[in-house]
Amino acid sequence: MFETISVKELDEFVEKSYCEIVDLRTKEKYLKGHIKGAINCTFDRIEGLDCIINKEKMIIFYCDRGGNSLLAAKRFDEMGYQAVSLVGGIGLYRGNNWIGRK
Repeated sequence: MFETISVKELDEFVEKSYCEIVDLRTKEKYLKGHIKGAINCTFDRIEGLDCIINKEKMIIFYCDRGGNSLLAAKRFDEMGYQAVSLVGGIGLYRGNNWIGRK
């Protein structure tokens, strides 16, 4: 079963070597601002991530409101990854690892 984390917990995982953070929003939204170190891969293209992310890493998915990240985490959990969804979406994030403007 995949896990969930809150926006308050997200900063604990940024820049950890065992984590990949994936921004599921559009490229335009990603370029306006994103979590430090996050890779951008829109939800409709996540199937290709399984080729570039090591199964030994935890994948933390985030999106605007949390729906797509839940679906992505479920899908990757079913493929054998340690998948995590950010509850509520990135709009609630107020931590120190935001790059860009909100």
